[in-house]
This record gives sequence, C-alpha cells and structure tokens, in this order.
Amino acid sequence: MAMVSIRVSKETQDVLRSIAEQEHRPMSTITDEALKAYRKELLWRRAEADYARLAANEDQFRQYQEEIALWDSTSSDGLDLSDSYEHS
Repeated sequence: MAMVSIRVSKETQDVLRSIAEQEHRPMSTITDEALKAYRKELLWRRAEADYARLAANEDQFRQYQEEIALWDSTSSDGLDLSDSYEHS
C-alpha cells in the first residue's frame, strides 16, 4: 500500500501517538480505522437526515409506508409460518 504524508496539528499528532502507544498498533492503522468509523457515522447521519426529511412530507411518507408494507407482504415468500422447525 502506498503511503503519503498529511499535515495535522501537534495536538492531533499527540493524541494519535498516545492511542497508538496504548493500543500497540501503528499510527497509520489507528488513522485508517478512525476514518472508516467516521465515514460510517457520516453515512448514518445522512440516512437519518434523509429519513427525517421524508417523514416531514406527509404525502411522501405515507407513500413510503405503503411501499414498505407491500414489500413486507413478500417477506414470508409463501411459507406457512405456522410450521415449526424441529432441530435434531
């Protein structure tokens, strides 16, 4: 993997170094994991904001709920849910 240098504040470098020492792992690994976690957080924040925007529009939200109900009706895929599965 190619490595590059980035500029960070002294405080950020100190925090990164401290975490890396505590975890006995390279600073680059800590940085990679932190950025992956941040990207995941952003994804969920944006999804929640989009959902809130949808919920704020009564007509669109009703249509969305109707579509979800339609898809939910396919979830059993014709299976008789009264059947129980026996484990041997």
